[in-house]
Amino acid sequence: MLERVMLLGNFERVVLSAFGLREGVLLERMSPEALAVHPLIAAAEALAGRWRSRAFGPALEQWIAPMFEGQPPVFGKMRDKVLRGAAARLADVGGPLHPDQRVEIMFDLILRAPLAAISHPERAFLAAAIHHRYTKAQPHHADAYLRLLDEEHRAAASALGAALRLGAHLCGRSERLLASFQIAAVDGKLVLRVKKTVAHLVTEAATRRLEAAAAALGLTAETKIV
Repeated sequence: MLERVMLLGNFERVVLSAFGLREGVLLERMSPEALAVHPLIAAAEALAGRWRSRAFGPALEQWIAPMFEGQPPVFGKMRDKVLRGAAARLADVGGPLHPDQRVEIMFDLILRAPLAAISHPERAFLAAAIHHRYTKAQPHHADAYLRLLDEEHRAAASALGAALRLGAHLCGRSERLLASFQIAAVDGKLVLRVKKTVAHLVTEAATRRLEAAAAALGLTAETKIV
């Protein structure tokens, strides 16, 4: 039916929208504060809020940001920032799932989640990043991963997932504890600064997470107790 309408209408331009009149009415009634939030960030917060506190996601977003300074943009500087923000808010969505099933589930869960203001390649990238939050292995079972993402996108998704994994592991997904750690890319190194009061949390597993994140970003890992 749509094809016939397009052929008979002889339109110069056709725009397909995922939203309709209902969403437009809702948009007009939203507060200025709500409208100021990016739709993708709002959708990620709503999805993550079903399982965890919403406070950790924004804290994790701010914490990982210095890790990506100097990294080449993937979808553009501003889009990369929004995607990192969404990924940080979704970083613990897989927490309640069984570890044996989580890896296979996470990519498809994010790929099909009701998220707005995101393109198909960006959605596959976000799904891959959350997948890599839990594993280094690539989601080769996912057709969208293979068809929509090139090697650059895949490497960037892996790096983002490793960053999320490091931040979540260090603090046990506590935004207050996360403030005891600082991380930044400096002169070819990924430097983790740790307060003495929480130095005992930098275990062998945490060190491996740091080294994995550094390698994914093309850096070497370094830890400083301050």
